Amino acid sequence: MVFSFPMFKTCIDAFACDYSIKPITLYQETTLQCFIRPHSGYLAIAIICLLIFYPMLSFLYPNLQFQNRALDLRYDPTYLVVAMQIKLVVAATGAFFAHPDIVIYQSYICAFVLFGFGILARKMKPCLVKKIVPL
Repeated sequence: MVFSFPMFKTCIDAFACDYSIKPITLYQETTLQCFIRPHSGYLAIAIICLLIFYPMLSFLYPNLQFQNRALDLRYDPTYLVVAMQIKLVVAATGAFFAHPDIVIYQSYICAFVLFGFGILARKMKPCLVKKIVPL
């Protein structure tokens, strides 16, 4: 779960091309032209990784927390699924609004989404452990 955001960001970066310049290049790697042979392989790998990794992490991980008896804190599975969706939105925002001229939109969108997520977390009270016993 810790490495989910970098994984999402890396896969989504394959789709973020800079159309403001010719030839069209990736935001993250300006020497790589979009939609030609090396980039199409990168796109294919990113799609395969997202198709395998994203459903597994989004829907399987929340239920695995109940199998691990060493965990002190457990969260409502619905909350963890919503958290994964939020991470995907933030990663996509970072990939598609990476140009320095429009990075302010990235900040606004992420602030709005995370503020909403904070309100949701406050209302849901997702932690299933009501009291923590001190050591």
